[in-house]
Amino acid sequence: MKLKASAYVILVALLIAPAAMRWYARDHVRRLLSVEPSAWSDRVETSEALDVPQVLTDEDIGPVAISVKDNPAEVVNKAAWALIADNMHSCTSERIEGSLAETVFHVAGPNRVHLLNRPSDSQPPYEVIVIGTNQYHHDSDGPWQKDAQDGLHYLIVMHQIPLGFFLGSQNKDLKLIRRDDIGGSSTFKYEVLLHPAGVITRDTILDIWIGIKDGLPRKYLMRPLEKIFTRTERDTFTCSYGNVPDIEPPI
Repeated sequence: MKLKASAYVILVALLIAPAAMRWYARDHVRRLLSVEPSAWSDRVETSEALDVPQVLTDEDIGPVAISVKDNPAEVVNKAAWALIADNMHSCTSERIEGSLAETVFHVAGPNRVHLLNRPSDSQPPYEVIVIGTNQYHHDSDGPWQKDAQDGLHYLIVMHQIPLGFFLGSQNKDLKLIRRDDIGGSSTFKYEVLLHPAGVITRDTILDIWIGIKDGLPRKYLMRPLEKIFTRTERDTFTCSYGNVPDIEPPI
């Protein structure tokens, strides 16, 4: 079915696991972080720059799940796995490559997921609901339909580590920058400059925000250190916990 194929590609690009990194590099990340060779001579510098780390202490934040003394890569790795283990969260992926593409999904229990995709190209928006092995979908303004195939692949892919958190957890140069408020939660912001290797084809700034009190990932932002012409490029992934909408069979 066309829906199954397109949705699966988008979800793998959204929630890539180590085993899928090579596939991801040929598709989404190649388009997000690379440029055509002929455009390199026209590159212009962006205003993006790495932030200067602040000197932080734990003295004013009380009991915390993470500390300024913790290894940043270990903090991000633990947070990424905590997200996978969590069964009540909502996350949004926003990809800007000249235009905005957005995917919103909710996880309510180990076998209930709801995905809403708004592509940036000519494809219509669509929704998918999976409850156990039952899968439902509807395209644009069309009616909900129950699919013949089960939704197991959605459950598997949506419980894999998102790309930015994975890259951060593998980078020993990740640095603690400052405290930030993300969605009303106090977080530590970590940052690293990723150099071309693996899925990254040009210098890219990666920012990651982890909740101080619960150690859960709140956000990552990937953007190129330099950009071509004035085109804006961003890959943003944000999460919140609790207050997840009910996920029930739509028909």
